Amino acid sequence: NATESLVDALIDWRDENNIPEAEGAESEYYKDLDIPYEPRNAPLSRVEELALIKGFNSELIELWKDLITIYGDGKVNINTADRGVLLLLELEKDLVDRVLEYRNGLDGIQNTEDDQSFSEEGEIAKTLFEYEPLRTQDVNQLINLVSKGHLGVQSTHFRIKAVGHPYQSTTFP
Repeated sequence: NATESLVDALIDWRDENNIPEAEGAESEYYKDLDIPYEPRNAPLSRVEELALIKGFNSELIELWKDLITIYGDGKVNINTADRGVLLLLELEKDLVDRVLEYRNGLDGIQNTEDDQSFSEEGEIAKTLFEYEPLRTQDVNQLINLVSKGHLGVQSTHFRIKAVGHPYQSTTFP
């Protein structure tokens, strides 16, 4: 449920000009704060930096922290993104379901031999349409996300979550 004002403020925080978007904020806004500072005018260095941007608050950041990253080229990998991330792209729930069904293959189970993936950005909508016909608005939404550079088929950065367990020796009789 990101609002236009949050999007505009984020764009202004990152862009190098001092011309505010319709609902954004540039240097003038930040200089008038109780503790003034300048917008970064560059990509974020940490996710927590969102707290400095007009309209962002700790509740939003907490809600989104596991769904966003500052790494990569800005494209969401449609082959690996989870439901929450795909919904953040404002894809319709039905379309997200179709993407996940396609990826899970005929058995409908993730991480099995019949899983499928999208191989080319420009073919995402076509590939999914050939699997199961889509509505025109779904095709347009996918094409729009690809053309804006928001949706891709590869990842350059990965998050690894490892869990360690203490070593337990076993004594055999």
